[in-house]
Amino acid sequence: MERANDNASQQWSERRSMFVCTCNGVRERDIEAAIRAGARKPKAVHTACGTTPQCCRCLPEIADRIRRCERNSEAIANTFNGLTEAV
Repeated sequence: MERANDNASQQWSERRSMFVCTCNGVRERDIEAAIRAGARKPKAVHTACGTTPQCCRCLPEIADRIRRCERNSEAIANTFNGLTEAV
């Protein structure tokens, strides 16, 4: 039963993923996956999604998501470094 709930939760989350680039139909989850795969520039995110920027209104949002991801990665690294120094 728990597996069914996890699957339903994942499907719900996928349906709720908002469009960031309406020109190309690129959703939040696609952008996040591209960033996790290593894209660090908005154009690289589009390339990873198999698209090219059209009207470019999505580029600031994509850049913001990249910055947030980098900040989160730095925070995790700092926490990890603090833990290893304490040991």
